Amino acid sequence: MPFNNAYIIQVCAQEVDLAGSEYQFEISLRSIQNRLNLGLGNDDVELAALHLGLFLAHWGMFRGSSRLMGKNLSFFERLIRECLFQRDIPALCDIDFLNIGAGEAASIDAAINRLKTWIDGNGVTPTDTLVSKILLVTSGNVPAYDRYFRQGLKRINIQHHQNLPMTFSGNSLIALSGFMSGFNWVIPAIIDPNVHPPIPTGRLVDKAVNFFGR
Repeated sequence: MPFNNAYIIQVCAQEVDLAGSEYQFEISLRSIQNRLNLGLGNDDVELAALHLGLFLAHWGMFRGSSRLMGKNLSFFERLIRECLFQRDIPALCDIDFLNIGAGEAASIDAAINRLKTWIDGNGVTPTDTLVSKILLVTSGNVPAYDRYFRQGLKRINIQHHQNLPMTFSGNSLIALSGFMSGFNWVIPAIIDPNVHPPIPTGRLVDKAVNFFGR
């Protein structure tokens, strides 16, 4: 299937069924954001850390070269206290993914650099995949640059004669945002927003491109 509005509608329609991994993503995102907004109480940080660790484990980030496997709950609690709570990263929650410009790109790069520096300084390899997955589940507005997402970008570049970058950076997201703004990302209205708040567009883009690369 080509990457077009019909494909996008199909992906967005799947959000009506919030079972499995998508429901797990929603719970993780809301839990982490709510607790970051509440402050740095011990119970809030612990619960957010549990959700963050479970999300990363669910998506296979405890395998491979990142060296996350040897880390415990304390690592994720410190990650939240010392890094994710800083202003660069919570600010990403307010980004409109389809309108990323130079200012938003600078905020994204600041968050990436802060996160990479902290992760590297605490004995974990700060790969683009790991960093982008953390920012995805923290903000909902940044796609995860994993293997399938990059393969999806390659297919889009061929199909649409684009040159979307494979690297994870603010400038890459400016290019991706500009391309994706030409499509319809509206989720069917039958989802009750009082029960399930709308999934951020950045997550929809992440899902659509990831599936397209499989």
